[in-house]
Amino acid sequence: MVVNVAAGDTALLQVNDLHTDITTRQGVVHAVSGVSLCIDAGETVGLVGESGCGKTMTAMSLVRLLPGGAGITSGSIKLDGRDLVPLADSQVRSLRGSQIGVVFQDPMTSLNPTMAIGHQIGESFRLHRSASRRQTRSRALEVLGLVGMPRPSERLGEYPHQLSGGMRQRAMIALALVCEPKLLIADEPTTALDATIQAQILELLDNLRQRLGMGMLLVTHDMGVIAGHADRVLVMYAGKIVESAPTEGIFADPRHRYTEALLKSVPSLDQDRSRRLSTIPGTPPDLSHPLRGCSFAPRCSFATDQCNESEPILDGETEAHRYACYHPRSTTAASVTEPASHEAGRSQRPATLARESPPILSLASVSRRYPVGAGVFRRGSESIKAVSDVSLTVAQGETFGLVGESGCGKSTLGRLIVALERPDEGSVLINGTAFDALSKPQQRQRRRDVQLVFQDSYSAMNPKMRIGSIMRDPLRVQRVGSAAEQRARVTALLDSVGLPQRVTDRFPHELSGGQRQRVGFARALTLSPKLIVADEPVSALDVSVQAQIINLMQSLQSEFNLTYVIVSHDLSVVRYVADRIGVMYLGRLVEIGPSDAVYKHPAHPYTAGLLESIPIPRLQQGNAKQGSAIRGELPSAIHPPSGCPFRTRCPRAQDRCANEAPILRGFGSGHSAACHFPLIPVGASADDIGRTI
Repeated sequence: MVVNVAAGDTALLQVNDLHTDITTRQGVVHAVSGVSLCIDAGETVGLVGESGCGKTMTAMSLVRLLPGGAGITSGSIKLDGRDLVPLADSQVRSLRGSQIGVVFQDPMTSLNPTMAIGHQIGESFRLHRSASRRQTRSRALEVLGLVGMPRPSERLGEYPHQLSGGMRQRAMIALALVCEPKLLIADEPTTALDATIQAQILELLDNLRQRLGMGMLLVTHDMGVIAGHADRVLVMYAGKIVESAPTEGIFADPRHRYTEALLKSVPSLDQDRSRRLSTIPGTPPDLSHPLRGCSFAPRCSFATDQCNESEPILDGETEAHRYACYHPRSTTAASVTEPASHEAGRSQRPATLARESPPILSLASVSRRYPVGAGVFRRGSESIKAVSDVSLTVAQGETFGLVGESGCGKSTLGRLIVALERPDEGSVLINGTAFDALSKPQQRQRRRDVQLVFQDSYSAMNPKMRIGSIMRDPLRVQRVGSAAEQRARVTALLDSVGLPQRVTDRFPHELSGGQRQRVGFARALTLSPKLIVADEPVSALDVSVQAQIINLMQSLQSEFNLTYVIVSHDLSVVRYVADRIGVMYLGRLVEIGPSDAVYKHPAHPYTAGLLESIPIPRLQQGNAKQGSAIRGELPSAIHPPSGCPFRTRCPRAQDRCANEAPILRGFGSGHSAACHFPLIPVGASADDIGRTI
């Protein structure tokens, strides 16, 4: 039975019973199965779900940008009443850019690296509007200004690699909007961006949608993004829409058990850190095999024989809120947007607080510079100070979170800790000893004790090697054990991260993102390290997989007595996992303290701005923090602002900030910040802070 959720013939976009299949050597993948939706002019519809559920394939079907072997097998896609499915490729090409704009997930791979930004933006306008060269340049400049690009006239001649991540995304949006399309498709437009840049991009899309009267399809797995920026939400699973409702209905009264599970997987700022995150067991189904019954039944704790035997239809008590579930969540249940506590067991967090344990890691006035400029020997060239005079300690068994925007020096500091790079000034001590002070055999042992988990687990693995060989590599290099002992070690570690032994015969591309991240952690554990630096370990993962990895990290910490340094721009994740937090800006540590103190009572305006920028998956986001979301781009690291580096973006900046660099000062037990005009009194007690705020 096909249920058409279109609101009527007046909708800008009407999709009815859309089916898209992909033919592979293993069989036919039914990527989109009977999807129906509508979008009105000026409306934003959110499409959410896990990776592999068909979100992007649905979005790309709308503009016929499908991969090889894929095609629409049935259904209709009507834009202003005109069906796009039967059109010839040339007719569809004339609509892309002019009537339908697309903002892709990764602008670096979507923009042409050999063409200047102005040329790329102008090319679409010239082709669709038959414009002259002068008109094309003028329009490109105009639309770059429209999307808030800093110094747009200078950006026209620059190439994608010369722009920051936020600037590239703005250029991608400008390219999509240059012809003022009626419909904008935004596919994960902010997934890899910092919270501050993400907030700016989402606000920009909202403003442009209202100004131009566009309809927008927002594809994302971030429930916080949906809560603040979508009018209606479609929840997708296994190629089908399983729930459809206004945004308020999805968050206040989710009915489908999959929607409920997604919301419970999201860590919130007030999450109970003593309890494990709720997760969704199992993985999405293989869409190359026919599905019987409810596709979510194998992962649902409420499934019955009826769920396994017949497929529920998309229906509901009202036309506005529909769901395909035999055993929907009760409308009287407690709000699932509050911290979840139903996951069995408590997390095994270290019982000993950081200040009671000896430090395993000590950084003393660490700085790292990178030369820039021309010249074979780079004499007289300028330099970027990626890390500037950073001092901190991390105790045995502690989890230390390092947060800040991209380009603030977090990853560089992580590489310095694991001795992949050496500091130009200062010292990095592990158990009181610097790497360069060790003999060669001792350095080999140090490599065992300190390991790095990379952000992109796929690029960190050799695509030509099987997982078993990748896992054994550290053991072979360090000459640990016989071949049989190495294989046994690999099997035991895979079991500890929840992976079956059969994955040893697979290549990296044959694993899901969550599985690859688990392999990354298992490989880091092969040599029994004492300290692990995890660089953005969950930033690109679905919320369900993210919760699994976070729970896994805490279990491994308890089992192997690990110390973590977590580098991330996801503040809600860091808030949940970290005992203490350090905030970096332009290479400097601007605030450091216990997790609860930093999040509940931030002293530095930059920290408060980061917290304000977090997209929280609630409609009512009470307990507003001091300060406001951070505006503007990160200043140049080659020519940073004088005095306080944050002053050019700080709402509290005064003349003193331009002339004098602030130093770290105390704001309670273990809580320090470098600010001339902090948000809380210097040396205040917890009671004083509460009365002030």
